[in-house]
Amino acid sequence: MAGDLVLLTGGTGHVGFRTLRQALESGYRVRASVRGPAGEQKIKAAKSIQRYLSQLSFVVVEDIEADGAFDEAIKGCTYVVHIASRLPFNSGEDYEKDMIKPAIRGTISIMTSAAKALTVKRVVITSSIVAFVPVDELSADFPESHKVWTSDNYIPDPQGPWKIPGVAYKHSKILALNHSLRFMTEKKPHFDLLNIQPAFVIGAHELITNPADITNGTNGMVMGPVLGAKLDRTDGNYVHIDDVAKMHVDGLDSKIPPGQYAACGNTPTGTNVWEDSLEVVRKAFPKAVEAGVLPLSGSVSTKEVLIDASESEKVFGFKFKSWEDAIKSVVSHYLTLVAPKA
Repeated sequence: MAGDLVLLTGGTGHVGFRTLRQALESGYRVRASVRGPAGEQKIKAAKSIQRYLSQLSFVVVEDIEADGAFDEAIKGCTYVVHIASRLPFNSGEDYEKDMIKPAIRGTISIMTSAAKALTVKRVVITSSIVAFVPVDELSADFPESHKVWTSDNYIPDPQGPWKIPGVAYKHSKILALNHSLRFMTEKKPHFDLLNIQPAFVIGAHELITNPADITNGTNGMVMGPVLGAKLDRTDGNYVHIDDVAKMHVDGLDSKIPPGQYAACGNTPTGTNVWEDSLEVVRKAFPKAVEAGVLPLSGSVSTKEVLIDASESEKVFGFKFKSWEDAIKSVVSHYLTLVAPKA
């Protein structure tokens, strides 16, 4: 409930920062885990955080994989929101070392610390739709199955070696989910667990202040083609950043049952395609398009992957924001960054 203390990891990331802000706006006190002073300063400098600084504190956890890494950080916390994760575009070339092991060990480390701290009531972890949709289904090289996937689909532990970063990332999410569920079954901790499973997260990332960084992460699926990039074929599932943050924070409430919840704005009968994003931008920002600020000169194609997240809407009691809203959010942010030059 409001006023309780939440330990949150990954607060400088896209999902992490928006969730941190959502938690503060909802009245929670937040203890943000950062790797060093730079992370703390980056968060504290954000305009939207200024009115909530009295609710915000920081703790340095340099290595989330280490045994007992969160033992001190978690003391006195009622909730844990674990968002920190290695992404394929910012990892090294040893994918087991740089993605697989951190995903597993980071998850187990924070859950183990939570089990020691008897104050913790609930742990919320950021998973992904790739943890319940088979890798082949997501691959551009495999035919579309037209099967509808839901968050209760179980995928057994994948085995390495991992030679492609995208596959390694997807497998890291499967393994992290499976290890979190096994921890609950085998250790039987006093807290309960939610895994929030987003599709491609689209929407403004306030901590990005350099327009050159606007294509980093999942926002690149929209901004890349808008600015001229030629992207590979990929699935067309999206979720607005605001909805992901809302699910993480609303998920702290015991009224939301433990479990896995897909976060996806598409429906099995209303799947969007990335190609349409260019037309959305053309209609929403005609002056910027005409001026060449938004050249719309790139391309991307969509593979149909059907996901049904209606159970999440039912349980959480809201409707996912539209595809158009998600696109406008990130494009509007980009335009504010380049405005002095436009």
